[in-house]
Amino acid sequence: MNFIGRVAGFHKLVLLPLYPLLQRYLQSHQQNVTQILAYLVQSCHEEIPPEELLPIVKSIANNFVTERCSTS
Repeated sequence: MNFIGRVAGFHKLVLLPLYPLLQRYLQSHQQNVTQILAYLVQSCHEEIPPEELLPIVKSIANNFVTERCSTS
C-alpha cells in the first residue's frame, strides 16, 4: 500500500479503487492505523474528485473524533 500510495501521489494517478480499499482499514482498533493514514495522505492530489474523498473524511470523523471532552 505504501508503494502504490506514493506512486499514485507522485505521478498524479487517479486510482479510484484505492480509496475505498484504504477506507476499509480506517478503524481505531486497526493495527498501524497511522501508517494507513499516511498512505492515504500520500496518494491524494488535486486530480482526485472531492466526492471520492468525502466518504473517507466522514469515516475519519466518525472513527477518530469524539465529543467526550468536559465543558469545565
